[in-house]
Amino acid sequence: MVIDGRKTINIILFVIILLNAVQEFLYSVNNAVAPLFYVTDILLIVAFFLMLMTPKGNEVNKLQVKAWVLFLGYAIFTFIWCSKNYYDILFRLRYFIQCLFVLWLTQRYLTDKWLKVIVNTLCGIQLINMLLAAYQNQVMGLFADYCNGLFGYIGFGSSSVGVFSVALSVLAVIYYLYGNWSPWRSIFIVGISAAYCAFAEVKAYYVVLLAGVVLVFILQKRSNSSVAKNLITIIAVGLMFYLAYVILSIIFPNNLAALFSVNDYIRYDSRSTYAGRLNTIPFIFSNEFMGNYVKSFVGSGIGTSASNYIYELGKTFSELGFIGLGLLVFAFISPFITYMTEKKKTAEQFFVATLSILMIVGIDIWNVPFVRSIGVIIFFFLGIANVRWRSEEDV
Repeated sequence: MVIDGRKTINIILFVIILLNAVQEFLYSVNNAVAPLFYVTDILLIVAFFLMLMTPKGNEVNKLQVKAWVLFLGYAIFTFIWCSKNYYDILFRLRYFIQCLFVLWLTQRYLTDKWLKVIVNTLCGIQLINMLLAAYQNQVMGLFADYCNGLFGYIGFGSSSVGVFSVALSVLAVIYYLYGNWSPWRSIFIVGISAAYCAFAEVKAYYVVLLAGVVLVFILQKRSNSSVAKNLITIIAVGLMFYLAYVILSIIFPNNLAALFSVNDYIRYDSRSTYAGRLNTIPFIFSNEFMGNYVKSFVGSGIGTSASNYIYELGKTFSELGFIGLGLLVFAFISPFITYMTEKKKTAEQFFVATLSILMIVGIDIWNVPFVRSIGVIIFFFLGIANVRWRSEEDV
C-alpha cells in the first residue's frame, strides 16, 4: 500500500490542531489524561519522517522561515552561558520546536481543502468555547480567569482565549472583505468571540481586535466596492463591542474602567511589583540584569529565567536579551514585509501579515505564543499564506 504523504501530513495537522484545542478541557475534567500533552510530539515525529518521503509541496515564505530559524538558532546558542537548568531548557525549546515545525508543515504541505476543514472546525470550536465559558461563569461560578471554555478551567487560560479569538475575528473580517465568507458568518464569528472574551473577562481582546481592524483598513486597497463593506464592517464590529460591553457591565462592572481610562489601566496593571505589561523592559533591566548593558544585550541564556515572568516579552528579553527580542520581532513582521512586496495579494497573505503585526502586541499583553495548546494553533494561522479559501470547492 502506497501512503499519500501530503494527505497524511494534512490529517496529522488536523488532529494536532483539534487535540490542542480541546486537551486543556479534557485535562480539567480528569487529570489522568495528562499523557495527551505528549501526543503532539509523537505526531510531529511521524510527520517529520513523512516529510522526508514527501519532497513536493507548496513554496514556503523563505524570509519567514529563515527569520524563525535564526531566532531558534540564537536561543540554542545562548546555551553556552545559560544556567544549565536542563529541564527548563528542554521545556522552552520543546515549544519553540513544536511551533516552528507546525509553521513549516503548514506552509509546505497544507492544501486548500484541509484549510477549509481546519478553519471550519475551529469556528465550531469557538461556538463551543463561548457556550462553555458562559456556563463556567454563570453556572459553575468560576473566577473569570478560569472561564476559558475548551482551553480549560483549572488554570489561567486568558492568553489562549484572547489570541485565538483575535485570530478568528481578524480572519472573519478579512474573509468578508474578500468575499470568501458571507457577512452573517463573519458577524457570527466576531460576535461569539466577543461574547466569549466577555465571559472570560479578556478585555485586551477588544483593544487588539480594534487595532487589527484599523490595520486592515489601512492596508486594504481602496475601491468603490470596498467602501460599503468597510462601513458594514465598522457597524458590525461596533455592535459586537456593544454586546460585549453589556455582558461585561453585568458580570464585571468594577473592571470596565480599565478599558476606558489610561490612568485606571495603569492602576490595574500595577497591582503588584512584577514585570507587568507596561514596565517589562525597565523592570528586567534593573532587577535581573542590574543595569548591565552587556547582559541585557545577550540575555541570561535559554532556560534560565523565563519561568519568573508572566508574558512572553519578559520571558524572551530575560533569557535572550535585546538580540533575541529583536530576532523575535523580526520573525513576526517577516510575513508583513513579504506581503508589502507582493504584486498579487491574497486574503490569506493579508491575514497572516495582519496577524503577525498583532502578535507583536500579543507578546506584551499575553503569555503567547510559546505555550501549551495555543502555540501550535497560532503558528498554523501564521503559516496559511500559501493556500486559498475556494468557495466553489466542496470539502
